[in-house]
Amino acid sequence: MSIGSATRSEFTKYFTTSAWWVLALITAASLVFLAGGFAAAIGLAQSGALDDVPDAALLGAAAPSLVYGLAVNIGYIFPILLGVLLVAGEFRHQTLVPTFLATPKRTTVLFAKIVTGAVVGAGLGIIAVIATVGSAAAVFAATGQDPALTSNDNLAMMGRMILAFVLWTWVGLGLGSIVRNQVAAIVIALVFTQLVEPLLRTAAAFVPAIEPVARYLPSAASDTLTGSNFYVMLGAAGETQQWWVGAVILAVYAVVLTAIGAITTWRRDVD
Repeated sequence: MSIGSATRSEFTKYFTTSAWWVLALITAASLVFLAGGFAAAIGLAQSGALDDVPDAALLGAAAPSLVYGLAVNIGYIFPILLGVLLVAGEFRHQTLVPTFLATPKRTTVLFAKIVTGAVVGAGLGIIAVIATVGSAAAVFAATGQDPALTSNDNLAMMGRMILAFVLWTWVGLGLGSIVRNQVAAIVIALVFTQLVEPLLRTAAAFVPAIEPVARYLPSAASDTLTGSNFYVMLGAAGETQQWWVGAVILAVYAVVLTAIGAITTWRRDVD
């Protein structure tokens, strides 16, 4: 089977299950709630409707980009789960057996998944951007703040957020290719991204020796790529790098994980 045929097969498998729309719905609903809530707090604080608010809420023109960036700053767990499901989900349901019978060359199947991950990851990124920016912009406008939707910087950031979703999907795909057990892969992703990384990045504000390591963590690279970073605002991160540096670092994580999976787990028999 050719790469094109294998890729079409991957799209068919993905969109014939309920996983795609369930994940898209959860992503959109979560980000609408989070972005709308943050925008409301900041908008009300800046309009003077709230008293005794922290200085972090008074961000002026930087507020829209900071809230819009939540699509990736917080929402990056969703493309990771997408990538994991693209691979580990097939190990769980044994759908890789007919796939490998139809396409014995496993590198072709893996490459088809990478292509599929890029497309569906970008699609999920578009949904995330629309949900985050749409809800936050509406709240900013309602509280008398400028949503800055026509800002070139914000428009460029939105494009980079979609790229970040593609790269995070590949990271999840790489993790799923190493850890066959879907539940284990999801737990590893959640623990590392929601517990280990935040602790390390917060600790970097108090332990200077940790900062050089913390800035090269996957989530830090993602924030660098996006150009919006709550850790910088809170003083828990050092000087930011160029956005493309973040893209390269995140891509390296994806390549390394996928390469490890390709030469280990991916070669084993499916039982």
